[in-house]
Amino acid sequence: MPYRTGRISPLSTAASCICFRMVATISFISNLANSAPIHRRDPPPNGRYSSALYAQIYATYVKFLLSKTRDHSKFSLVYEENCNYGFRRNLLGMKPYGIALSCMGILLLIGQYTSTMGLLNSPTIMQMGNFVQAIIGLQFPKFSALSFACLTVNVFLLTAWLLWINSAWVKSSAEAYADRLLEACENLP
Repeated sequence: MPYRTGRISPLSTAASCICFRMVATISFISNLANSAPIHRRDPPPNGRYSSALYAQIYATYVKFLLSKTRDHSKFSLVYEENCNYGFRRNLLGMKPYGIALSCMGILLLIGQYTSTMGLLNSPTIMQMGNFVQAIIGLQFPKFSALSFACLTVNVFLLTAWLLWINSAWVKSSAEAYADRLLEACENLP
């Protein structure tokens, strides 16, 4: 199934990291070539393989590696990086909802504070002839500790959703997962 442009998919990110590192790492390739179910092909007449063939070979190597590294006790680092990658990818997928909920929490807390202050009571402001006198006459209640804590958490989460959780953060985890998978090549059964 093709993935939309700009989206991070499990195979597009992790597999591309794995595949490019495989090409660059000769010892891992030779180890895989001796054990992976890849059929040897004669070079084409022009001496160049198509990108579709490379994609097929990469996909076969990735499936082979994933199937051989399922044992959590033997390949604990691979499992841990897979969990990290999945967690980060899921957080990136939930980013729009996280931003919306954080903004909603901040707006509700600001609305609560302004309503207790009397700012939203428009008939009171309308009855007073001068707007400046209306502002001066407002009561500024104390912000409760619980409301302040909720506001602080919402602002922190909004900042995290906007600045910290992004595709580069997910890609770094995918590359670490790819590294652990390639390191596991040395211990394949």
